[in-house]
Amino acid sequence: MEFRQLEVFRAVMDCGSASAAAKLLGLSQPAVSRQISQMERELGLELFVRGAGKLKPTADAAALYDEATYAFAGLERVLNVARRMRGRDSGVLRMAAPFSFGEALLPRVVSMLAQEHPRLRYELELAGYDAITAMVAERRVDVAVLKQPLTNPAVAALPLVECGTVCVLPPSHPLARKASVTIDALSREPLVLLGRETTWRSDLHAQLRKAPRAAQVRIETHSATSACSFVAQGLGVSVLPALLAAQFIHRGVRLRPLQVPISHRFVVACATSLSQSPMVEHFARAARSVAHELLAEVAAP
Repeated sequence: MEFRQLEVFRAVMDCGSASAAAKLLGLSQPAVSRQISQMERELGLELFVRGAGKLKPTADAAALYDEATYAFAGLERVLNVARRMRGRDSGVLRMAAPFSFGEALLPRVVSMLAQEHPRLRYELELAGYDAITAMVAERRVDVAVLKQPLTNPAVAALPLVECGTVCVLPPSHPLARKASVTIDALSREPLVLLGRETTWRSDLHAQLRKAPRAAQVRIETHSATSACSFVAQGLGVSVLPALLAAQFIHRGVRLRPLQVPISHRFVVACATSLSQSPMVEHFARAARSVAHELLAEVAAP
């Protein structure tokens, strides 16, 4: 099977017809049909059911398409590396980050990078920490934002920022007039909490157990976005890493430092083989600058 056949096959799957694939590839429709027929003969598989001038993919075609997509992604990574080695910066930078960082951090980082590398294109995957770690290790993305600790030996970490923990409050809440919030004051409020299985959440509960009264958790969520939305509706107060909470200042919530030493270390992650890549360094430098800007906004009165 030749690479051209695989390219034609993917185009037919993506476009849904031989005629549309022909237009995409700049070929005639008969040429596309010949490539598909030859590919089927060489593989000994029926990839499409033909009828009424249409090509309906078989189960074998669907399975082959998944592998073809993965193969083309690998080829694109190779081409990206070659472009960067030539200094063209005209490839695609594949990024991944937790969902919340799509609010402010990543848009600002890309805006900064776009000024320095105007020909570079960007793809962003938003997911949970475990899924992102797997993407980085498997080279499905070039660079990502993660939190320490990282235990996968295939993933390298460049420092991003270390931050404390803040309370997220409705704007009219009495605690919003305070310079900071004590554990005792926090324990008296209905709580909207994030990340039940995380180490820092365990540290928070350890601190809350020291308060005179038992804390009431009103809402559990796995999304910082929803936690801040619940707070904005007056349903309680939340506790988040300062860098995460900084994404949501524009949503009308107030952030105040929590008076306990719960810190968070965010990193820029990449595959170990890319740890010396200039583009990873550029991304990390831009991300550090933006992260410190956001934390300065949190600290502003």
